Amino acid sequence: MRTARIINQTIMSKNKLKFSALITSAKKERDIENQTDYIDVAFDILDGKKVVESRRLAFPLEFTQKQIKAEVKKSCDLYAVEKETEDERRKQDQINTEANENIAALVGKKV
Repeated sequence: MRTARIINQTIMSKNKLKFSALITSAKKERDIENQTDYIDVAFDILDGKKVVESRRLAFPLEFTQKQIKAEVKKSCDLYAVEKETEDERRKQDQINTEANENIAALVGKKV
């Protein structure tokens, strides 16, 4: 088992979220159904020192460390986009809720 390493990367999204990844394990595994070996990589996505999500990726044995690190970085980029989208959806949901409350409160009001 390999020692966990922090991938030196920072993801900057529109709302300035910064994420890095800590690879927690990398090992050779076997897909029983397909009878093929692959590299199983588990990693944590970090916001500072706080773990915000754990993920796993599988890679062909031919992949280099550089290729695996690039794919883990892409996963962090994807997480940043997912987080932004979630935050925007939450804001829009709040706006819709407030609008519905205002509309309901207006009905039947004498001005």
